[in-house]
Amino acid sequence: MNTKIRLLLTLDGFRMAAFGLLGPIYAIFVEKIGGDILDAGIAFSIYSMSMGILTYFIGKLGDRLKKPVNLLIFGHSIMAIVFFSYLLIRNPLQLMIVQLILGIGAAISDPIYDTIFSINLDTKKRYAEWADWESMNFIILGITAVIGAGIAKYLGFQVLFIAMGTSSLVSVVFALIFKSKKS
Repeated sequence: MNTKIRLLLTLDGFRMAAFGLLGPIYAIFVEKIGGDILDAGIAFSIYSMSMGILTYFIGKLGDRLKKPVNLLIFGHSIMAIVFFSYLLIRNPLQLMIVQLILGIGAAISDPIYDTIFSINLDTKKRYAEWADWESMNFIILGITAVIGAGIAKYLGFQVLFIAMGTSSLVSVVFALIFKSKKS
C-alpha cells in the first residue's frame, strides 16, 4: 500500500471515528435536549438532504479545481468545528442547524476524498484498497459505537463531543500531511 493511500485511510478513519462515537446513541442525545424521535429523524434528514443536494454541486466544482485537496481540508475542518459545536446545543432547533452545517462539510469533503482516493490507488490493487477502506470504516464504526456509548454513559455527552471534535481535528491534520506529500 502506498503512502498516500495509507494517509487517506488514516484521515478518513479518524473522521469515521468521530461519526461512530455518536451514531448509535444519537436519539438519546436528541431526547436529552428536549427533542423526540421525530426531531431525531428530522435532524438526520436535514443532514442527509443537505449533503445529498450539495454533493452534486461540489462534484461539478471539483472537476474544475487545480488543488482539490484544499476543499477536502476545508470540508473536514467544517466537520471538526461542527462536532465541537455539539457542546453548545441546547434544543432541537439548534441541532437541526448544526446538522445542516455538518451536511455541508461532508458534501464538500466526501466527493473530493473519493476522487483523490481513486486517483491514488495502486493500479494492481484497486479492489483490495477499496476493500481496505470499506473494512476500515465498518470496523471503526463498530468499535467507536461501543466506545461512544461508554463515554456518554460514564463521562457524559460533553466529553463525547470533545472526543468527536478531537478525532475530526486529527483527520484535518492528516489531510494537511497528505497535502504536503502531493507536492
